[in-house]
Order: sequence, then C-alpha cells, then structure tokens
Amino acid sequence: MSMNAQPSFTSVDPVDIRSSGFQRFVIRLSERLDLDIPREDYAQLATLGGCSAYISAPRRKEPRLVLQR
Repeated sequence: MSMNAQPSFTSVDPVDIRSSGFQRFVIRLSERLDLDIPREDYAQLATLGGCSAYISAPRRKEPRLVLQR
C-alpha cells in the first residue's frame, strides 16, 4: 500500500498555529531547511499543501553583513 501526500488533504482537526507543538514544528523546519520563517508566515504552514508551497517557493537570500577589522 502506497501513501502519497496530497496537497488538498484536509485534516479533521484544524492546526492551532499558536500551539507549542506547531511552534516546535516550525522551529525544526526552519533549522532543517536553513530557512528563516517569520511569524506572519506561520498560517501558510498550517496545511500540508501550504507547507509544500511555502517550502517550494523561491526565496531571495538577504545578504549577511560582514564586518571587517
């Protein structure tokens, strides 16, 4: 039996983006993908399709400030 992730999958229980479990999920996702995820984007990660779209979206890396001595 093969199980495929369907972007249109609807969870029986809606994800509470304020829950500590969801917060941990976002932190681990951010660490694993080396991706900064601002709080205002958390709602986009509340569904499987939203996560897929968010992760797949092209991002512009902000240049890091390098101080020279």
